[in-house]
Amino acid sequence: MFRRPPPGKTSESSGVSRGNYLHLPDQLLLRLRPLMINRILAGSAPDATRLGVIAPLIKNNRRFRPVALLGVLPKVFMARVSDWFLDVIDRHGPLHKGQYEFLRNGFTSTPIEIMTAAIADSRARGKSCHIALMGTTSACDVVPNRALDVGLARIGAPDFFIDWVRCTTTGHRRIVKTRCGISDESAAFDLAGLPQGDPISPVL
Repeated sequence: MFRRPPPGKTSESSGVSRGNYLHLPDQLLLRLRPLMINRILAGSAPDATRLGVIAPLIKNNRRFRPVALLGVLPKVFMARVSDWFLDVIDRHGPLHKGQYEFLRNGFTSTPIEIMTAAIADSRARGKSCHIALMGTTSACDVVPNRALDVGLARIGAPDFFIDWVRCTTTGHRRIVKTRCGISDESAAFDLAGLPQGDPISPVL
């Protein structure tokens, strides 16, 4: 799991990178299991794992994209949980057939190919074609927890999983990184909704 994140793009405010974990001896990595992994699985991860850094990535001279930098260990572990969840979704197929992204073998290119084929077909037959394109203006952190509870229950998720999701996705805080440095932890602000940057958030 530590090999999956791209090198140079996965680190945390403390300066620890995925490379640091990759080069730890096995006996030290195994010590992390009761300290961190088991606590994440229990929904009682330390507060430090819920603290992230917002780094603005300039898009143009007027806009920027807020990139969330999270701890390496919780990030790679939540990617593994996300994999398990995707396997369950793939096996039982509870989602709408029109959903393509964030699924096993799902790509946004598929609906684009369907749209392109529909346009080509309508032109060949000399008929008009109407296509509605919908985009979201915000991301995971605007999803209210109550709506997530209802959605997970609707697709048949067990109560213990819904409780775990609520425990692990709440209590996240963020500080901000600028050219002047990183803001003090005392100035951290709380997140509402799903934590941006967490690998399981898009799947949820």
